[in-house]
Amino acid sequence: MAFDGPNNAFAIEGPKDVTHCAVEDFVAFQAAQGIAHNGSGTKTVTYDRITKLGGAYGFAIWGGGGTMTVTNSIIKDSETSFQQGAGNGGFNDTFGTSSGGSITTDPQTNGLLYPLRIEAGSTLKTAGSGGGQVGAEIIKRVGVSGTLFGENGFETVTGEDLWPWPNQDRIQSEMAVVSTRGFCAPGQTLTRYLFERLGGTNPYP
Repeated sequence: MAFDGPNNAFAIEGPKDVTHCAVEDFVAFQAAQGIAHNGSGTKTVTYDRITKLGGAYGFAIWGGGGTMTVTNSIIKDSETSFQQGAGNGGFNDTFGTSSGGSITTDPQTNGLLYPLRIEAGSTLKTAGSGGGQVGAEIIKRVGVSGTLFGENGFETVTGEDLWPWPNQDRIQSEMAVVSTRGFCAPGQTLTRYLFERLGGTNPYP
């Protein structure tokens, strides 16, 4: 996830070729710019279940070859959704942008109450391809404890809750010695800071 960043929310850059790459369940909230490909290499990447809120654009290819295919994603309140060859793969909610997707209703009235999840029983929960979800979900731990990349279970979505974030009180108190911005502000926690950004009350107190 990327919150309040001054540049790209996410970028794949450089002269090297990128193949067989997939980005899933990523949240960008009020990053100044969008998700981009830069550089001279050929980059073939799929993006699935992305939630992109605010910023100058959603997805763009600024340099190099290859394809960028976006599906089952939310791009809200950006100037545009897709620029410079970025591919709309379908089932994207582009409410509040100048380029349309197949879903154009406000995600915040159809299941997006918190940036990091889509509500059960909502329209967006089943509006995606194959009746799947539109938008990101960062709620459970991914990867069985102790597994390394490529090992059995390293990509498994476990039943372990990510929230409230472990040791967040210690993180807040120790980082607040240097800065009291963001989740280090008095009375704030990392979980509360992330989940209350759309105006709702933290569901993981």
